[in-house]
Amino acid sequence: MNDETLETVRSVYCGEGEFAIVSNDENCTVFTVKLSACGAENITVSATFSVSPRDWSVLFQDAQFNRRSLTRLKNAFSAWRSAEHTVWDAFNWITENAASFLDRRDVVCRRPDVQDFAVLVQLDHVRDAKKYAKALQSICDSAGLTARLLFKPQGGPLLVGRARHQEGVKEFLKALKTRNVDVDSKGMPCKERLSSILFQGPVEDAEGLSIKDVFGVIYCRTLAEVHSEFSTLGLGSLYSKYVTPEQ
Repeated sequence: MNDETLETVRSVYCGEGEFAIVSNDENCTVFTVKLSACGAENITVSATFSVSPRDWSVLFQDAQFNRRSLTRLKNAFSAWRSAEHTVWDAFNWITENAASFLDRRDVVCRRPDVQDFAVLVQLDHVRDAKKYAKALQSICDSAGLTARLLFKPQGGPLLVGRARHQEGVKEFLKALKTRNVDVDSKGMPCKERLSSILFQGPVEDAEGLSIKDVFGVIYCRTLAEVHSEFSTLGLGSLYSKYVTPEQ
């Protein structure tokens, strides 16, 4: 696995305990990733991937699945997988299908959502603001993210957003690292390489909030205006904890 792909995986699965590198050399990269199972509350799948230049394999190991459930999951995954499938395809398949292989006694049915998931990203710089904003809007629309691109009086821009499900945040982070969103010093399309994820995780739901626009680009003249935009999204606590005048 090349360094760029590995760094993208690390960026997307950057929550506590979500990702760990077991070993990494030119012949093989081994890492463990914890994936949420759609349709079941608090159910995750721990999968250890071994990725070589020509192939990859996965080992499922999770105490949340009993032996029969885990065997069914392994067999279904093996039947699905083909030579064309990538590690990202595997992540998606596991996330979307794992819950269906749980025995009923293992499953805690998902209750109506009482939390949203939020993400806060520090961008290093933006060369072509119009192109960047257009790309971000497309990514946010696809991921179901309500977000703001905030240009501040000093420091790099911030992207703050919220989604109804964790999968939306993961989809956004993956696209941010794998799609061309800006231009480089020569004017050529380029990916976002220097962003820092300040926060991703659950937040209180948006019930009662009146959010007019799904996506917006805001040029803030003061930090008070930055704070106001966070508050509009119901994320004022993230501003207080993660945003400093120097950022």
